Amino acid sequence: MKQDSVYWHLQMHLPEGKGGIVINPIDILNDGLIATGEWDDLQCANFKNVKNGSIVLVRQGQEAIALCQIIGNIFTDINLTKKYINTNFRRIRILDWANNYEQPRPKLFSQGTFKSCRYGTEQYEYIDSWYNYINKMEKIKQYTQILSLKKNLILQGAPGTGKTYNTAALALSICGEPVPEKHEDVMKRYDELQKEGRIGFVTFHQSMDYEDFVEGIKPKTENGTITYEVEDGIFKEISDRAQENDDRNHVLIIDEINRGNVSKIFGDLITLLEADKRIDGAHPIKVTLPYSKEEFGVPSNLYIIGTMNTTDRSVGNIDYAVRRRFAFVTLKADRQILVGKYGEDSKQVQLFDMVSDFLNDDKKHVDMDFEDLMVGHSYFMADDSEELKLKLEYEIIPLIEEYQKDGIINVKKEELEKEFENWKGIIEA
Repeated sequence: MKQDSVYWHLQMHLPEGKGGIVINPIDILNDGLIATGEWDDLQCANFKNVKNGSIVLVRQGQEAIALCQIIGNIFTDINLTKKYINTNFRRIRILDWANNYEQPRPKLFSQGTFKSCRYGTEQYEYIDSWYNYINKMEKIKQYTQILSLKKNLILQGAPGTGKTYNTAALALSICGEPVPEKHEDVMKRYDELQKEGRIGFVTFHQSMDYEDFVEGIKPKTENGTITYEVEDGIFKEISDRAQENDDRNHVLIIDEINRGNVSKIFGDLITLLEADKRIDGAHPIKVTLPYSKEEFGVPSNLYIIGTMNTTDRSVGNIDYAVRRRFAFVTLKADRQILVGKYGEDSKQVQLFDMVSDFLNDDKKHVDMDFEDLMVGHSYFMADDSEELKLKLEYEIIPLIEEYQKDGIINVKKEELEKEFENWKGIIEA
């Protein structure tokens, strides 16, 4: 677990007195190793004793080379010493290379051979942001693989678990685009692809139907005369664009997919969503559309990403026929994001734990899993106590009150009010 690890930075240089010999530290890393040539000083003691699982930024001078995780105890090897001059080795796995991430500012990592990074320092913040980015990208890579195979995927979770970010990042990834580290950069590129027509977005609602989504007859007034014309919906529009540009992937995002009657909205096209029923699939199927009488199939380079709020009880669940055609990924509230950002003993983490303990009581909620209820980590992200207090008062508490009103949690109002006061006490302490 990350809270058991410490962030470190390592200068991979040759021991003094070996003049003229140059060893490329990337060669050592590619052998799955980090190394030092120090002997009995404190830095070597740290290198010997640092826990497996610790995260190490490897640098050459002021330049970052890679982020690694230690996976083996210290050892010596005469052949490795001949090859690399260094004398002490630890086995590592490379998490990421520095050319995939923005370099630190000059002189941020410039002291010592092997040094720890204290929580709250700029060094810690830099490594922590890089490490979190790697973890995000690992998840996005996994989601991309699932979506590539299934063609249709739903990201589901409680509010604040990152559905918006992950949807945008996944859309970029499936379109073959790099996913930037900063959220604002993700959204900037996302908006650009929307304008290019490669990403479409629609929100389902209870009054939406096939005519809005696929095609329908719409009235048009011309010279005082009303005529009726066939008008394409967003699904047919983006399907046609994808088929015309079959060398580039396209994505349709359906927000709040469970708020619409999915079977009614897709109609007989629901079968065409399956990977093998796509135009280039193993068993391609086309249907004749009811209004335009055109033959229509779903291209293989169109991917559908839906989002679903698991706490929304105002609408029914998606039926089995639809579920079979989608893969489902559940996003969970992530305590470790808060620990990495604010520290284990922070008020943000303490409040998260109190809310978690309250909602994790099986006696307090019915017919829903804890992960479907737990308030997402984004609700606890605050720069100071005042901001956290506002988030508790105007975001977290109203959400829990809605749970109680909807019968999702079985708690008397008096007990709920007492719990809220305990949460406020944590912030004011």
